[in-house]
Amino acid sequence: MTACDLLFCALLVCIGISFATNGNTSSSKEIALLVISLAAYPAGRLIPEQCDFRLLVAATSVVVAVGSIVTAIALVEQWSDPHGKPMVFGEFGAAPAQFTIVLTFLSIAITCSKLSVRSTLVACGMIALPAAIFAASVVRFAFVAMIASLALACLIAQSWRQRVPIAGLIATIFLSATAGLIARSETTTKFLRHETAVIAGSSASITPVTSAQAAATSIASRVAFNCPTVDTDNSVAIRKQLYADAFRLIPGAGLFGRGQDSFMVESCIKNTQVHNSLLQTIVEFGWLAGAILSMLFLLALRAARRASRSSQEAKFVLCGLFFVICMTMAHGHVSYDALLFLFLGYSAGLRELRVK
Repeated sequence: MTACDLLFCALLVCIGISFATNGNTSSSKEIALLVISLAAYPAGRLIPEQCDFRLLVAATSVVVAVGSIVTAIALVEQWSDPHGKPMVFGEFGAAPAQFTIVLTFLSIAITCSKLSVRSTLVACGMIALPAAIFAASVVRFAFVAMIASLALACLIAQSWRQRVPIAGLIATIFLSATAGLIARSETTTKFLRHETAVIAGSSASITPVTSAQAAATSIASRVAFNCPTVDTDNSVAIRKQLYADAFRLIPGAGLFGRGQDSFMVESCIKNTQVHNSLLQTIVEFGWLAGAILSMLFLLALRAARRASRSSQEAKFVLCGLFFVICMTMAHGHVSYDALLFLFLGYSAGLRELRVK
C-alpha cells in the first residue's frame, strides 16, 4: 500500500458521496465509462516491472505509421476545408490528436532505450514525417505537451551522452511540426488569427440570456448570467468560455460537487465538458475530490522522479505521466481518463514507491 493508493481510495470515497448526495445526474453510459476509467488505476498497479521497450516501440510504430497514412489521405482530401482539422474516414476529427498521443509515447519509449548515433538518426527519420502530418492537421496542444515531456526526459538524463540524442529528437519534432504548419500556411494563419483575437479579448460578443434560459442552463443555482456568443470553429475561444464557466461554478460546488456531468448542463456551451479533468472534478465531485486529485498528481510525479534515478522504466512512467497530466489540463474528461489513472497506478506500483 502506498500514499498514492490511499489518495486514490479517498478520491473514490468522495465520488461515491457525490453520487449519494446529488443522485443520478448523468447517463448510465457515462457512469459505466467513469467506472472503467477509475478501474485503470488498479490495472496500472498490477503492471509487472521490467518493461520491454523494444516491444513498445514496435507496437506504437505500427499505430503511428497507419495513423499517418489515413490522416495524410484525409488531409489531402480536405486541405482547404474551413474547419481546418481533417475528418479521418469522414467522421473522426479527433483522430490526428489521438495519433499524436501515440507518437508521444513512441518518442518517450525511444528516449528510454540505449541510443547510438545510428539509432538516433533512424528514430528521427521515423518521427519526422508523422510529426509534419499531424501538425498540418491542426494538432496543437498535444505537440506542446509532447515537447515538454521530452524536455523533461532530457532534463533528468544522467549524462550529456544521453541528453544529446533526446535533444536531437526534440529538434526533429519541432522542425517537422513547423514544416507541416508552413505547408498549410493559409489554415495556420487563420487559426493564429483566432487565437490572437481570443488573447486580445475580442473573439466574442456578450449576449444577455433571459431568465427562462438561465433557469434551463443553471439548474442548481437558478441565477441568470451573461453568455457570450462563441465561434465553434475556434477551440481556444471555446476553452476560454468553458474555463470561465468552471470558475463561475466552483464557489457553489461545495465539498462534494454538483454531480457527474452537471457542468454540461450549467455551462454556456451546452453538452460540452470543461476539457480540464481537475476543474471538472472540483465542479462535479467537490472541492475535497479536487484537492485529493491534485495531491495525487504531485505525489505520483515526485515519487516517479525519485524512482527514475535508477530505473529507465520509471523514467518512462514519469515522462508519460507528466504528458498525460498536461493533456488532461486541455482535453481532459474524467469518464475518459483511463490513461491518466493507468499511469497513476503504474507509478504507485513501482518498487521504489512502496510504503514500508
